[in-house]
Amino acid sequence: RLRLRRRAAHAVSTLGCAAATLPLAALPAISPAAATAAVVGAQVCYAACFSGFHAYVQDVAPRDAGLIVAITNSCSIAMGILANVATGFIVDSSGSYRLAFAVPLLLYVSSAVLFLWLLRGQPIRITDRAPAAAA
Repeated sequence: RLRLRRRAAHAVSTLGCAAATLPLAALPAISPAAATAAVVGAQVCYAACFSGFHAYVQDVAPRDAGLIVAITNSCSIAMGILANVATGFIVDSSGSYRLAFAVPLLLYVSSAVLFLWLLRGQPIRITDRAPAAAA
């Protein structure tokens, strides 16, 4: 039951973000108010990742959760830095933000598919740490 809740939260996070981003990627023109609503909707859906992915890590890797979250957060920061450069390149090349919004939309969908397909709630161990011995 808990696994189902975690998977549902991650699906809301990723697929909700994809749905909110869809008008920005698909429509040739969108009003500033509608664009703002779409971005706010994506951020609201993104908040569900904390009860989905982040809690899932605690469930399957309680001893290594800090390390796993540190790795995933570091990767997301690096990708966020590269995303700024990629967005500038895409907008300069195409003259539009539509493709710049299509890329994260596809990433959201692929994240949902991979999470729901691959992650089954099995315990994970990254390190072989044993508790420190008392001196």
